[in-house]
Amino acid sequence: MAQEIKDNTKVTAYTLGVMFRNGSCTIKDYFEEVSAVGTTIQATVSYDRDLAHSLLQLKREAKESWYAENCDCKGQVYDKGDVIPNMYVIQINSYRDTIYTTKNNCAIFFPEEQKKYFDAESKLENVLTMGFEDFVSKDFLSEINRRVYDTIPVDKVIVDNKPIYKLKRKGFENKIAPFQMVSTDSIFGNKIAVEKEYWVNNLEVLFADSGSISTINAHYPKGNYKIPYTLSVDGIVIGDSEEKLIENYPCSTTFRNWGAPLKDATDNYYYQLSFVGSKGFAFIHIWEKKVYAIEVTFFE
Repeated sequence: MAQEIKDNTKVTAYTLGVMFRNGSCTIKDYFEEVSAVGTTIQATVSYDRDLAHSLLQLKREAKESWYAENCDCKGQVYDKGDVIPNMYVIQINSYRDTIYTTKNNCAIFFPEEQKKYFDAESKLENVLTMGFEDFVSKDFLSEINRRVYDTIPVDKVIVDNKPIYKLKRKGFENKIAPFQMVSTDSIFGNKIAVEKEYWVNNLEVLFADSGSISTINAHYPKGNYKIPYTLSVDGIVIGDSEEKLIENYPCSTTFRNWGAPLKDATDNYYYQLSFVGSKGFAFIHIWEKKVYAIEVTFFE
C-alpha cells in the first residue's frame, strides 16, 4: 500500500499597516523588529493550492514579459524611496518562494534587481482577490488609525457570579476563595520592586499598591480541581467558541489575528474589550478557535 504524501501547501500574505517613524521602505526589513501580527504588520494565510501555483506562474511571467522600471528601495527611509508594503510567502511542500509587491499589488518587485514589473492586465490582483478577498481589499492603515474596541461595564468581570472590581485580598478570599499559593518576584530597575502573585486553581491575581485587584488572569486549566472557580468577562469564559466573540463584539474582532506569531498567523491571537469609563481592558486569547485564556487589567 502506497504511503499518502501530505500536501503542505500554503500562502502567507503580509502587508504593512502603520510604518515605523523613519522606518524602512520595504516590508522585509520590518521582520527584524516585529514578531507578531498587529499595528505594523497584518497577515493572513490561505491553503489554496491553485493560488500558490498561480502566484509562482505570475512571478515567472513578470520576468519574461512585463514592463519593468527601476525601483529604488534598498532599505532606506520609506519617504525617500518607493514603498514595497506587501509580501507573499509561498510554500509547496519543501519548496519556498517569496513575492514582493507595490501598493495595491500593481507590480512585482525584485529586490535583487531593484526593479518593479508592472501588471498591466491586473492578473496578480485578480488571483490575490480570489485567495485573499477581504485582506487585499482592506486599507489597513486607515482602519487601524480609526480602530475602536467594544466596551462593557466593569461589573461584568465576575468570578462565580461575584463582581471583583475593587476587591482587596481579604474581600476576594471572603467572597470567593482563600488563595492557595503566593509567589514573590523581585523586579530590578531604578529601584527594586517586589511583585506578589496570588493563585487559586488556574486564576492568577495581582494587587495594586492601593490593595485592590489590578490584574486577574484565567489560564487554561491543566488539571481537575476539587472546587472550580470560573472567571467570566461579560459571559465569556475559557472554552467558548471564537464565533461567540465575533458575533457579540464586531468592533473588537475587526482584526481576527491580532497578536498571532508572524510565522503562524492563524492561531494564538487575542481580542481586546475595554471597560466603560476607561477602567481597564480585557484580552481574550484564542487558540484552535476557542477561548484559551483571559487577561484582565483594572485601572484605578
